[in-house]
This record gives sequence, structure tokens and C-alpha cells, in this order.
Amino acid sequence: MSIKIEAMQYQVTCKQCHQLYVVDTNPGTTIRSRCPYCGTVATIATPILGQQDTKSSGSASPQRPKTKPAPSYSPLSSSSHPSSPTPSSPHTSSLTRRVVVLFCVVAIFLLVLATLLYCAFKGMSA
Repeated sequence: MSIKIEAMQYQVTCKQCHQLYVVDTNPGTTIRSRCPYCGTVATIATPILGQQDTKSSGSASPQRPKTKPAPSYSPLSSSSHPSSPTPSSPHTSSLTRRVVVLFCVVAIFLLVLATLLYCAFKGMSA
């Protein structure tokens, strides 16, 4: 009797950029994976899953490991992650940049306006 273990999804943390991504592989295998965010290649060893003793059904099915997996990966269910990873930008967003630039421009404008008004009123009082 042959037991077929289907591929599982594992959440992996890249050691270079520390972003999370998902790999599909069979339990108990070692694969090489490339991070979709920074391109770093990593070797990932997945845990071997234990088997349940099911006398009534006559077949064994894979189960979660009894020990916690290493922090660099963990099994996921298919509904707990998006179908494709969306890389997030480590840089500030363009909206944030625009707000900062606008704030600086307004501050400089107010400083110049205050200086001009000061000079105008000082000249009128002299």
C-alpha cells in the first residue's frame, strides 16, 4: 500500500530582506528557493510529517508535525495567504514624499512672507 503525501505550502522568511513568502513542496524535502523580493537563493528543508494510526479507515493521512517548525517556515492553509505575494516597497511612498516637500515649501513661503512684511512695516514706521 502506497501513501501519497501531497505538497504543502510553507511560509519562509528571507534571511536577506526579512520578507515572508510562500513555497509549495512535499514534506521532508530540501529545496532551493529564490526570494521574490530581493532574489536571494535559500536552501529550505521542510519537516517530515508524522502519520496517524487510523484502523477504521485503513489509510493514513499526513498530519502536522508534533514539534514546532523552525522559525524560518511554517505550514499554511490555502486560505491564509494571497495567491501571489505582493512585494512591499522598503522605501517611503511617493505620497509621503509629496507631503513632506509640500510642508517644506509652505514653511519657506511663510518665512519669506514674514520677512517681507517685517521689512515693509519697519520702513513705514521709520
